[in-house]
Amino acid sequence: MLHALFTEKYSPKKLDDVIGNDDGRKEMKTWALEFERNKIQKPLLIYGPPGIGKTSAVRALAREMEWTLVETNASDVRDPESLRKAIGENSRGLFNQRRLILLDEIDGAFDRGEDTELTRVLKENQQPIILTANDIWDKHLANIRPLCKQIEFKKVNTRGIADLLQRIVTAEQLKVEKSSVDVIAKGCGGDVRSALIDLQSGANDSGSRDREANVFEAVRIVFKTSEYTKSIAASENLDIDLDLFTKWIEENVPIEYELSEDKAKAFAWLAKSDIMQGRIRERQYWGLLRYVRAYSHGGVSLSKKEMYRKFTPYQFPSLLRVLSASKGKRSVLKSICNKIGNKMHCSSAKVIENLFLMANEELSTWAELDEDEAKLLKNFSIAGNEFKPDKDKKRKYKE
Repeated sequence: MLHALFTEKYSPKKLDDVIGNDDGRKEMKTWALEFERNKIQKPLLIYGPPGIGKTSAVRALAREMEWTLVETNASDVRDPESLRKAIGENSRGLFNQRRLILLDEIDGAFDRGEDTELTRVLKENQQPIILTANDIWDKHLANIRPLCKQIEFKKVNTRGIADLLQRIVTAEQLKVEKSSVDVIAKGCGGDVRSALIDLQSGANDSGSRDREANVFEAVRIVFKTSEYTKSIAASENLDIDLDLFTKWIEENVPIEYELSEDKAKAFAWLAKSDIMQGRIRERQYWGLLRYVRAYSHGGVSLSKKEMYRKFTPYQFPSLLRVLSASKGKRSVLKSICNKIGNKMHCSSAKVIENLFLMANEELSTWAELDEDEAKLLKNFSIAGNEFKPDKDKKRKYKE
């Protein structure tokens, strides 16, 4: 029986143990060495998707430098007093070692102007500070970005994840085939944490396939039960977020429910759920999640007059199928916009709005785009005042 979580047991002990993001790790090490030379540096803001090793890299850096790590989740320091208590003064640790202050998931906090105290700390604190975020261009980070040195962490490549998983399989003497390891590595989408969880859970197939099977079962519970408590608990143990599961329910209401009245009631509850999700995004008040689950699960379950005793082939959300089909190009386009945005000091959303006005070979060189990015950028051009992509894509863009 396995007791220790792989995510903890195999967490990196030094920066070289962190897989992927070589350039980012080198910048972190250089930044830390400057502090050791008594040269005070700007705080670091490390950003990138969840699960790729941002926090693990910070912890590894603290161990390697023999610094005291003061780790605080940003959502826990939403007021000035809590922030001051968490960070403390500029003093060193008990044995005169430096204190590395980590504010994790900073884009999940300070949404109502509470960043005044944080900006003061970032400007004045003499100890090394590192912040992590998923979205560097979150509007709530507008006052924080200029005060920090920014380092991007990207998704880890499949080969690197597969090598790590194989080392763990050997060390733990697990009966997992190499082909299964490769499937897990490919299915995690660059998320190292997800891959480790899939491996430890005994996955002998892709994590995404197991999760999909669980989703089908959860959808079936919502549609087939008339018990409110059973319905709202259907998605509790799923490895997908509530918003994504709600899309599954929305897609399958017309397939499961036959009476127009049942469909109308179900979609009315889903509309209320959507309103609550909008309020959560706007206010960052996560207490409203209980209403999202109540409306999208319980409301839909209780919308039917009686259970439909039939087999229903539940469908994957059509929106996600469309997005999945274009994932590769969207990923390249996002990379283009991020690079241009970093050069122009604006958001990637602003870049995409005006990309057709700027697209040319000179822009590719200036923004240091790679071959795939430069090739995609050629699909954008200007003919007079008309946005005109390449001929093969013209009809698609018009639609």
